[in-house]
Amino acid sequence: MSKETTDHNLTGGSTNYVKLIFLGLVVVAATLPFHYVPERLMVFPKGQLTFSKTFVTRTDIEYIIYRSENARNVLERDMVLTEPLAQKLLEMGLLVDFQGVLFYDLDTEKMPMMYKTDKKIEAIKKAIQEDEMK
Repeated sequence: MSKETTDHNLTGGSTNYVKLIFLGLVVVAATLPFHYVPERLMVFPKGQLTFSKTFVTRTDIEYIIYRSENARNVLERDMVLTEPLAQKLLEMGLLVDFQGVLFYDLDTEKMPMMYKTDKKIEAIKKAIQEDEMK
């Protein structure tokens, strides 16, 4: 092998490492500021830049509900609900706080019928308001 071939192989190999590192940084930068909920195909911004709960699964949401239900007092329950992830899930409608009880929005069979009716009424009122604005 000639010196030129050896130099070319060395620089080509290091370029691949640089590309790989750059790709890794891009992936980290893309995932760091967002929560991903694969079950609902939703993405929403985090409150802080952390790797904590980047991918939110049904188990994570059920654990928040479990902690809320098993809180010893109102203060403990409020602490669970003031966590950034719980607040975001409530804001996005994935968690529903109905008369002090948390429900996961996909578990519609567990929700009281009154909540389902209230949700439909709210949707109808919103549609009427949007029509009036047009």
